[in-house]
Amino acid sequence: MAETTCVVVEARPSGGVFPTPAGAPAGPGAVASHAAPGALGSVRGAAGAAPLPEMRPRRGLSSKRSSRALAYLVAAYFLGGTAPLFLRLGRRRVLWATVGILTFATWVAIAWRWSMLCGLAASGRLPLGPCLAGLVMLAFIETGARGRALVLAGRDRRFRPERLPSWQRHPWVVAGLGLPLPGFGLLVAARPLRACLALANALGTLLGVLFLANAPMFWRWNALPGGGGLPGAALETGFIACMGLVALGGLLWIASALDGARLLGPGRDSRRARGDWIALALVASTVAFAATFRPASMARDADRAASTMRRDGYRLIPLCLDLTAARLDPGRPEYAMHAAQLYVERGERDAARAIYERLHERWEGFAQMLLREEASSRMPLQSQLITPGPDLAPQRGAPPLERE
Repeated sequence: MAETTCVVVEARPSGGVFPTPAGAPAGPGAVASHAAPGALGSVRGAAGAAPLPEMRPRRGLSSKRSSRALAYLVAAYFLGGTAPLFLRLGRRRVLWATVGILTFATWVAIAWRWSMLCGLAASGRLPLGPCLAGLVMLAFIETGARGRALVLAGRDRRFRPERLPSWQRHPWVVAGLGLPLPGFGLLVAARPLRACLALANALGTLLGVLFLANAPMFWRWNALPGGGGLPGAALETGFIACMGLVALGGLLWIASALDGARLLGPGRDSRRARGDWIALALVASTVAFAATFRPASMARDADRAASTMRRDGYRLIPLCLDLTAARLDPGRPEYAMHAAQLYVERGERDAARAIYERLHERWEGFAQMLLREEASSRMPLQSQLITPGPDLAPQRGAPPLERE
């Protein structure tokens, strides 16, 4: 027979039901009940007493806590520097809220009066250098205010991201929201500092995109007599830096969204299996890139872009493009010749001379091989005369080219 356990339950006048310790005298109204060990259910009396009340979670309290965590997320992302003021976080929240309001108002004013500012820039009455410095400083202040709000909201004890609904903590949802809201997954995973860095990276990437989108306007603005007097090489260096910032920042933006999904993902074994699939996809994409990459066509496109930008007055960016084209397709000497010409225009004659010497060595080796082949062969190679290209052809009224 199975062993039974005796539980004595005493009904108090106040309505509570408490178990009576073993060996203690049961009070009036005590009921004995026998149940098998491990059996679940309510304890009933011999006379059909009412079942014991069950402990159920308070849904109102849990929904209130989840809505509070969601409110922290919304405030941290959409209120910017004013979020600590509404959430009562930090000692200097009034100062940072004021800074956030001023920076946001400045951005709104710039967007509202953008056409007027473009007109002032086209007339040369607005200097380029101070304007760019002011925009960069404004972006740094805005990034600092938003990042501080994100860190304070994530480190507050009242913010409990684990109490969010399960669908909001799902890895796919977090990865999707991590693109429009940089660092969302990291903040939900209780990584506020990393979320702040992801937000700063996203803001810097957006600033670089805006700078590159308006690059022609900045170049024409700088070419005006009263446009600010920035050296052309310095402005081109800024364009190149923005290209690198956008490329690297875009990759880090995607990586931060995937990192948040990884932190909220399943256990270690499934992460390892998922990592194997990611590694396989990376290898497959590398093989596909190597199979479809055409360096000759890319070099030709880079040289055409360099020629177009050279006519517009650029010098440093066309030089980088021509050097890249010469690396991609070393069999076409015109790319290296164009780079040497740009070196001469920039006053770097030593670099141009080095390019000419390398081309001369290659041409001399090719010519020697042709001479040996022609001398050893019974049928000499029929070489064709080199006709001048369209840029070297004689114009009308010009004297004919002298041949040696």
